[in-house]
Amino acid sequence: MNMWEGRNYVNGKFVQPNCNYYSNINPSTGKALGAFPQSDYEVREAVNFAREAFSSWKKVSRLKRAEYFYKI
Repeated sequence: MNMWEGRNYVNGKFVQPNCNYYSNINPSTGKALGAFPQSDYEVREAVNFAREAFSSWKKVSRLKRAEYFYKI
C-alpha cells in the first residue's frame, strides 16, 4: 500500500506546505498510513481567507449553499 501525503487546501486550491511532516501510524499494524504537514502558517492563511469569504458567504441562501456542497 502506498503512503498518502497530505496537503493543505487554501483559498480554493491545494498548496504544498513549507514545513515538516509527521507520520500517521495505524495502531493495529504499527505501519505508517501517510504523512501529514505540521502546518502553522498555512492554517493561519486559510483562516484569514475563510474570514474574508464569510462576509459574502453569509448572504447566500441556504438552498444555494446546499447546491454548492452537493457539487463537491
